[in-house]
Amino acid sequence: MSIRNKMLLLIITVLLFVEVGLGGIAFYEIQRLSEGYVCRTMNLLCERNAYYLDQKLERTRSAVRSVKTIAEQIVENPNEIENENVRNKLQYEMVNTFNKIIGDSDTIRSYYFRYARANIKNEGFYHTRDSLRKSFSNVSYRTMNDEGENDEQFQWYYQTLSMKNDTWIEPHKNIVVNKQVISYTSPFFVEGEMIGVVGVDLDFNDFIHSVRNIQVYDKGYAFLSDGKEKMYWHYLYPYGTNYHFKMYDTLKKDLTTSTSQDRMLHYRFNDADHALVFVTLSNGMKLFLADETEDLFKDRNLSIKSLIVICTIIAIVFSIVPFWIERRYVKPIEEIIKSSHKLAEGDYDVRIKYKSKDEMGSLAESFNMTAKQLKIYFNRLENRVYRDELTGVKNHAAYSEKKNELEIKIKEDNAEFGIVLVDMNNLKIINDNYGHYRGDEAIKNTCHFICELYDHSPVYRIGGDEFVVIIENSDYRNRDELFKKAREKASIRYSLEPWIEVSIASGMGIYKKGDTFLNVFARADFEMYRNKQENKKRMREDFF
Repeated sequence: MSIRNKMLLLIITVLLFVEVGLGGIAFYEIQRLSEGYVCRTMNLLCERNAYYLDQKLERTRSAVRSVKTIAEQIVENPNEIENENVRNKLQYEMVNTFNKIIGDSDTIRSYYFRYARANIKNEGFYHTRDSLRKSFSNVSYRTMNDEGENDEQFQWYYQTLSMKNDTWIEPHKNIVVNKQVISYTSPFFVEGEMIGVVGVDLDFNDFIHSVRNIQVYDKGYAFLSDGKEKMYWHYLYPYGTNYHFKMYDTLKKDLTTSTSQDRMLHYRFNDADHALVFVTLSNGMKLFLADETEDLFKDRNLSIKSLIVICTIIAIVFSIVPFWIERRYVKPIEEIIKSSHKLAEGDYDVRIKYKSKDEMGSLAESFNMTAKQLKIYFNRLENRVYRDELTGVKNHAAYSEKKNELEIKIKEDNAEFGIVLVDMNNLKIINDNYGHYRGDEAIKNTCHFICELYDHSPVYRIGGDEFVVIIENSDYRNRDELFKKAREKASIRYSLEPWIEVSIASGMGIYKKGDTFLNVFARADFEMYRNKQENKKRMREDFF
């Protein structure tokens, strides 16, 4: 075999090695980054929607506890309830408190109180909202035909009597209002004796409406279950079915935890691969988000297809290189080999400087194009992982990376930074009254204000209305002045539209030797909480 052919064979071998190596590395990195991004996105989406649902449950629980507190202040001795006047006063105050707290909430279907003593257990009140959800009316217990512990319409009463503590009752049908409801009940004690049971029914259809509207990519969906054997709501299955969980028995062990944490659980359903995440709500129900893996990873699959096309094009280009070689090509070949090693190690800025109009020049140009395209793909993937889509600032994943970086500097005794926490004051009000697109405008306006003020420090959006600034560089030296400006400007009211006016609570923590990152964060969080309370107090004073 001639030297020329040997050299040609060597070149072909090297190029194949480079292409396969780079393609393998690119494939692995695309897989890793995409799976991490989708997993974090799904879990954050699930946590955010679980928080909104828990707010509905918490309002229900808070109403019951407030009413019970009023009742405990009225009845000082258990025997007082035998007095009809005391009972009338007690019931009047409880009903009045209920109406003040939940009178304008059309998600509450009924509220009630029933005495525990047998001789007066048919007294109390059972108020239900009419079909138009405008007002409450009382239903007498004497007309409700109580059949005892097995009576479905009184399970809230007997179950609470038996358990003797606060109880979330799973979704069931309220026969009086003919609606599916979630009940929260609480026993009322005086001097160790149970006086009665107070409770509220939350419209389960309203709850389902919130779950149904959760958007999970293009084909995904949300559903509610106890995570064991009962389905509370699923768009394919009726209430109470356990058929769906038979499709992925292998997940049952994982579903015993409170959340899926930083994982996605994979299973097979309807002849397609699926993945899900979940969070347990405060009443014990689990909120699941699920989707086909093909839908979840469509961007990854598109990137892989593009990579295959690029690799194929490169292979075709290299296969038609003329079969001739001369000594002057040896040095460019060595340069290509060295550059390929750097590229395989992750240096996507490497370029071959050799320029020529012959075949070797074309080879060098193709190599540079490959490195450039790979860098573009990796940068694009990295931006999607570390960039907040709405505001353009860095996201929670980037914040975690920065936190790890600072913790290393702290261990090396080489840290100099501060943390500013910013929380928007009125985002929920804006979303509820003007729509989420106005809420998005408010988020972007607040973010612009923060970035403009701390223009030499990284800004992170770590939650729906929460931002973190890691104070560095000149911002660190001017930290007190900048923070004062933030407080002063955010406290001024311009009578603008609420989504234009910046209204925030903020707190700052500065790293001191001996601190951990969490110490600094906790100080900033405490200052922000105190500022938020001051803002609320000022708003009340301004209002009144």
